[in-house]
Amino acid sequence: MTPRKSKAAKKRTVKVVEDMKVGPPASAAPKRKKVTAAEIFAKEGVHLGSVEKALSLDAQRVGAAWFGMMPMSPGKGQLTFHMIECRPTARAQAGLDELVEAGLISVEPFNQYGGFVYKPIWNFEPLGEKWMRKVLAGNAGDPLPLIEKITLPPSPAKGRHNRKPKRKA
Repeated sequence: MTPRKSKAAKKRTVKVVEDMKVGPPASAAPKRKKVTAAEIFAKEGVHLGSVEKALSLDAQRVGAAWFGMMPMSPGKGQLTFHMIECRPTARAQAGLDELVEAGLISVEPFNQYGGFVYKPIWNFEPLGEKWMRKVLAGNAGDPLPLIEKITLPPSPAKGRHNRKPKRKA
């Protein structure tokens, strides 16, 4: 049997618990609204500085790696994922999605396997040059794997080679 607490002891316990509550102070400033890439581009225009401000590092790396040396002539440059042998990694796919959302590349479906064709709308050459300088200087940060191999389960063999050999008596 547990002993009963007096009213004064209960009040002290409640006060200690209230003092221990963790949270922002009452005078904390309200959180700033996250500014989207489209809002930044509408305000500042689309240039290297605004692209760096609007995009995550992964999206910048994906844009620099895949579109940085691509010709900007209409219809000349495109990146196609057939989704049969390889696909973008999760981080690279998130970067591609961010670039599409920002309006810097377009995407179209490609085949019945879920493939996509990505076409640059903005010239990524300045971003590609900047990231290449960082890579050569050793300041590029952690490596970002861009693609991963698609591994399919082995299919059963068909035809006469799948049969068990006959036993000779």
